[in-house]
Amino acid sequence: MTINFNNNKAYSGVSGAYSGKRRPGGGGPAPGACVAAQGLDLDVGTGTNNNSRFPAYGLYDYGASITLLRQSDIGAGEKRITGIGVEGSNSFTPGYTFDNQTVIMAHIPAATTAIPGGQWDISGSNIPGVSDITTVLGPFTYTPLQGYNVLTLDNFFCYNGVDNIVIIWENRDGSWQSGYGATETTYVGSNSANFRVGYRVQDNSYPTGQTFQNYNFVPNWRLEY
Repeated sequence: MTINFNNNKAYSGVSGAYSGKRRPGGGGPAPGACVAAQGLDLDVGTGTNNNSRFPAYGLYDYGASITLLRQSDIGAGEKRITGIGVEGSNSFTPGYTFDNQTVIMAHIPAATTAIPGGQWDISGSNIPGVSDITTVLGPFTYTPLQGYNVLTLDNFFCYNGVDNIVIIWENRDGSWQSGYGATETTYVGSNSANFRVGYRVQDNSYPTGQTFQNYNFVPNWRLEY
């Protein structure tokens, strides 16, 4: 199964976007069937490598990043994810903002444990095997802060406890801004089998039809459920 986020406005985060908790016809629980939130936090990643590319790269007008979180990172058992955030480093420009941001979450089979370089088009977001696509947040303005800046989701994501998760962060700010926001990341080595993030950036217009670069520094994420 292949889903194209960019061309399917039902899931793109723009006006008329799908705002339900489950994609019609997708796997996982039906609407309203997700477990209750437990008020817990889950941190994925403990590294201290500063990186300005994630979740959005402010030195370019537009871009997108994608992170794959493995089931082994998240743990078994269904979870109602109600908030997400990356760990901001102490190296950022105070007051730096990203306008017009959108976050999308989806399941991907557990057998997909890494992001293949140049094979997934995150500009058009043709990702094999994704299901339960949910625009969880946006459009919104993001201001990087030091430490975990957890954002309450507009639409919760019901994690099924079996698959992996992909988080796509779309940056449609449309302007370059001096300075940067930086995120703490965890180095996963030089073996591409462990590359679990990718990004694509472009000036003047949102990138489409282009392959992306996968990467071996994974942002530290916090999930609230």
